Amino acid sequence: MRVMTSWAYRVKALLTAAGSRNGMRVYLFGSALTHVEPTDIDLLIVYSQASFGAIREFRKAVDLLAQEELGLAVDWVTLSVDEEHEVQFIATEGAVQLSPVLPDSVA
Repeated sequence: MRVMTSWAYRVKALLTAAGSRNGMRVYLFGSALTHVEPTDIDLLIVYSQASFGAIREFRKAVDLLAQEELGLAVDWVTLSVDEEHEVQFIATEGAVQLSPVLPDSVA
């Protein structure tokens, strides 16, 4: 398990500012976990019951905040719980969970 970097804390603050994300978990992966100055922010959304409209609105809010607050673009990967279990993206990428909002029984 990776220790949260300063970028992870900064991105977590953006997620909080972006608002509600029921039915989603958000993970950070990529260069923001390993580099002092990443070129972008890589985020994974794993969703259970969130609507695509809610996901789209959440992504737009985070994109805007990331550009304004961090000066960085966000690259997104969005997977259902079943898709993530199948491809094991979190384990493969060493992703760090920033936002736990799915019930434990779903994860």
